[in-house]
Amino acid sequence: MQMLRRLRANSRVISLQSIATQSIVKSVLALLSGTAIARLLSAATLVLIARQVGPAQFGRYAATLAIVRISAALFSLGLDGWLLRNGYRSGDNDHLSENFISCLSIKGVGGIVWFGGLWVLSLFLNPDTFPPSIIALCAVTVWFEGLASTVWTAFKAKLQNRTTLFLLTFFSALPLLPTLLLMWADVTLLSPYLIWRAAMAAIGCGISLFVLFRHFSFAFSPKRLRITLTEIGPFAASLMLALLYERADLAIIGHWLGKAQAGLYAPAATILTALFLIPASLFGVGLPFFSKKHAAGELKFAQTWPLFLGSFAFGALLTGAVGIAGPPLIRSLYGLEYQQAATILLILSPILLLRCSSYIAAALIVAIGWQKWRVLVQAVAAAFNIVLNILMVRQRGITGVAWIYVCTELLLFVGYMALVLLWQQRTGRRETPSTPQGSTA
Repeated sequence: MQMLRRLRANSRVISLQSIATQSIVKSVLALLSGTAIARLLSAATLVLIARQVGPAQFGRYAATLAIVRISAALFSLGLDGWLLRNGYRSGDNDHLSENFISCLSIKGVGGIVWFGGLWVLSLFLNPDTFPPSIIALCAVTVWFEGLASTVWTAFKAKLQNRTTLFLLTFFSALPLLPTLLLMWADVTLLSPYLIWRAAMAAIGCGISLFVLFRHFSFAFSPKRLRITLTEIGPFAASLMLALLYERADLAIIGHWLGKAQAGLYAPAATILTALFLIPASLFGVGLPFFSKKHAAGELKFAQTWPLFLGSFAFGALLTGAVGIAGPPLIRSLYGLEYQQAATILLILSPILLLRCSSYIAAALIVAIGWQKWRVLVQAVAAAFNIVLNILMVRQRGITGVAWIYVCTELLLFVGYMALVLLWQQRTGRRETPSTPQGSTA
């Protein structure tokens, strides 16, 4: 009888784990489908602009956008990651409202200060590669994207992914029509395209905010604002470091090798970024799920390993597909003048395999309150990436920069998995994982 009871208990545990895994898979697929459409629309807009303005002007845009997005961490402060983990952790709508209002308030005010900082930065950059007018247009677009991203994150935190998908798709589709109209008018200057992108970002942000306040009440809490400001430190550091090792390559190429070389590297980076939607969806669904499980004391390693295996297998398939289809895709989309970008994409393709697994690991690390240890791994990776790029960019060119990016992702993967295995070892011994001092739990 005792053995029968154990078998029944084990079967219930397996059943619950299966249900939990199925729930995550459904949420990932829902978020993935909409995000895929949004990324495809964004990528299509960038491809059209690249074909119309040529490698030199497109390189100028790509390098400038990289600088702007890296510096945007100074106003976004990792708030979306914090909101995804803590926004709906208690299951209370009012609590979620207070959290996202605090995030929007910080981003709104911080963005104004950030604009001034960018103007000062523009005085020290090469004006041929980083013109102040292009910096300003990119900054407006990125600021509105940052505000809209917080809206989407609020719905993700509650796993209302249908609404997220609608807003993401609509936001990404808006710039496509003006781009097509400008191409029809045979406009070959970059600035008109960026002006329309900024305008469409403002409209998309406004509609996202409208939908948000149709679903949730406006609940500003000074106390919650203070709590948010005290807790976002590790998330802000994590975001800044992630942007450094993801975007610094284009900025470094633009600064040391010029806008033409940046224009040849950018198509491969654009396609790779579009495909990051898969690991991003895994992170976006896994983090709130793991976080609620951890808060309830129910998070076990056995619930996570099927996701690791599945994400690794999918990443391997994705890497193989990009290796086969990537080069002809670049030639057909961008044209023969971007031929060198095909070689760069082949080099970068293993990043998809590494990132699919490392993002699941990152979601688990953040959920258990080990964000500061994650930041430590990211700091090592960012330092490795920046130092090697600066030392090697002139000798090895854009090919060397691409290989350094792959090595950086491998370093991140190894560091994240070491943290996951440490957590598994401690929970396996039924010890309480120690939360690093100052991390949010």
